[in-house]
Amino acid sequence: MEKSALTPISIIILTYNEAQNIEDCIKSIGEWADKIFIVDSYSSDQTMLIAKKLGINFVQNHWVSFAEQRKWSINNLELTNDWILFLDADERLTIEVKQEITSLLTQELLRENGFYIRRRFFFLDKWLRHGGYYPSPEIRLMKRQQVQFIDEGGGARERFIVNGLVGHLQKDIFHLYNKGITEWIMKHLKLAQLEAEADLLTKNQANRVDLIGSIGSTNWLRVNIWNKLPRTIRPFLLFIYRYFLKFGFLDGKQGLYYCFLHDFWFPFLIDIFYFEKVNNLSLLGKTEKLKPD
Repeated sequence: MEKSALTPISIIILTYNEAQNIEDCIKSIGEWADKIFIVDSYSSDQTMLIAKKLGINFVQNHWVSFAEQRKWSINNLELTNDWILFLDADERLTIEVKQEITSLLTQELLRENGFYIRRRFFFLDKWLRHGGYYPSPEIRLMKRQQVQFIDEGGGARERFIVNGLVGHLQKDIFHLYNKGITEWIMKHLKLAQLEAEADLLTKNQANRVDLIGSIGSTNWLRVNIWNKLPRTIRPFLLFIYRYFLKFGFLDGKQGLYYCFLHDFWFPFLIDIFYFEKVNNLSLLGKTEKLKPD
């Protein structure tokens, strides 16, 4: 494919120990995008070797948070295109979504400065169509000079703010979780600690459990409903909401496993860690009072 035929877009992939995924991710892009960059957080596996073997622009930067890593990417990469697409290593571009993006970006009078992209999430080799996990749109396609990245606490979650109009793509990308349950649990143990710390720092206003996805009234639901529910009760309610009211049970065993882990175990763990941290601070305060002058 000639250089002139490439879509005028730069793809940025954030990685840490993604040797298992990165090659398939790059292959799903193919000879479509003008530039591909990998911003790695000093992986200890073969991520760098695979990227260099594939001839991908590879840079490293120490991890602070998702938002900070994206900001660093925008400010430090040699980006020559106005449009960027953030892609995760365990995500795959489909032919249909690439064709849709190309069609949009070659329009002369494109009013939007960003686009939500729909995602199909696969867990244990099954597409979770229910439980509120589809289409799960996120802003991933944007003009690099028209976006801000907001850290929503603890570095685990983020929010994109696009200046101007934001559209919605009609085609999907695939999100394939394939690292196994042990890896998922270990990752979410760390995330639960971060979420609990964010809760503590913001006095019970920063719990980031997502009730319905990443658009629309999610923030309103967090502030006005989720954060006001008793901590020992709300994980049960979230599981009921996802598994029964949002029909997660229609996704079979995988739907049960994921709804239990993500919508009950994970938020319950956050609340336990939060209780532990509050209790430790209380004990520390009592100890300080007992110290002699």
